[in-house]
Amino acid sequence: MLRHDPLWKGIDDPVFRAWWPSQLIVGEGVSILARYGEALADAFSSDLNVGDALAAGGWEELEEYYGINLDPGRMLNEPSVIRGTYGRGTVLLSLVHFDSPGDSNGKVVLGNLWNSLGEQGNLKTAQDAVFRAMDARPAPLVTARPALVHEVNDLKQKVDGLIELGMRNFLWFRQNPFLLHWRRGVRGLEYCTLKVMMDELAELITGPETVPPFGVTLTTESELEKRSASTEAHLVDIRKFLVPFLEEARLLLLRERRAMLREKLTFQHSVDPQISAARKRLFSTSKSHGGLFKQVIDHMDSLLWSLLAYRHPTGLA
Repeated sequence: MLRHDPLWKGIDDPVFRAWWPSQLIVGEGVSILARYGEALADAFSSDLNVGDALAAGGWEELEEYYGINLDPGRMLNEPSVIRGTYGRGTVLLSLVHFDSPGDSNGKVVLGNLWNSLGEQGNLKTAQDAVFRAMDARPAPLVTARPALVHEVNDLKQKVDGLIELGMRNFLWFRQNPFLLHWRRGVRGLEYCTLKVMMDELAELITGPETVPPFGVTLTTESELEKRSASTEAHLVDIRKFLVPFLEEARLLLLRERRAMLREKLTFQHSVDPQISAARKRLFSTSKSHGGLFKQVIDHMDSLLWSLLAYRHPTGLA
């Protein structure tokens, strides 16, 4: 780590969350700000604990079985964060996810990065606007329509049920309040995303009432009723897609759990035609996502944007 660089101000113990990365090709005029060190024993590579894998004999046999690179030692001393220029601008590339939930060091680095860029423009003003938007939360929509509490909590309970099903079938465990850690062979990021979005919707709709600071005008009763009606309509659309998705996802996860006993399951391939067909309907065949899942989160995303804009209209203009 290039310790004198302002990016690392306040970092005494350079431990960060790094998802299994690609590699950076470094050319002329590029500064290497950090390189990968050794993975800690409590880290994971795919669904394997690093310390446990080393204690049981290393990575060679596991890599042969999984069919992918697993040994984090492959990245030792490889560039992880670099900086260069493009035209009159500065470009920073990082294979370390400084925005990982629960990563306190990452939070410090993001603050350093923001401060550094703020010296070159008006980002300080933008940052202040973001913080004001986060603090300004008007009265919850349930003030106008109490029935929204039942509706959003019912949907949240259904999503929670799917997450619990995956946990009791040892398909994933909770890494932190925001992230799941899932077994190889099932899609985990999609279910995790669904859970986080549903929790945020419930919080925004039923969260505690606060008085908006910074002179924000309180919403009138007619505006509150209008927004509540719009939210209710959004929830109806979400339910229409979410309930069928959850029903089929429950069956898919149970089939995937059984398939793990008889085949080397990956998120892209299964010899079971029922599993393949269900995956295609729910997520499409893309490595990102599509299918019914995309329809669900598109509707959820639309409502989240609406609620966040309501929370602080000027902050999202």
